[in-house]
Amino acid sequence: MPRACLMPDAHTPEAALAEAWLRKWRRALLFRSDDLGCGCCVHIWRVEAPAHALDELPDTVLGNDEWSMERDTYVRR
Repeated sequence: MPRACLMPDAHTPEAALAEAWLRKWRRALLFRSDDLGCGCCVHIWRVEAPAHALDELPDTVLGNDEWSMERDTYVRR
């Protein structure tokens, strides 16, 4: 399953969208980290998710970190 890093700014529509996405796809996620961001300015979740689920996320929610770049990094189709 592809890895991705969700990195929306806190207190934004993108953060709300990411949280809704995580709830929607929770059963399909192979892995979901706790929120690794500070929460006051950024949220960071690492996920392993089906590509079709990740396709739903806008680019403004996706970021890159070492973990997501190690293997099976999600690439938008």
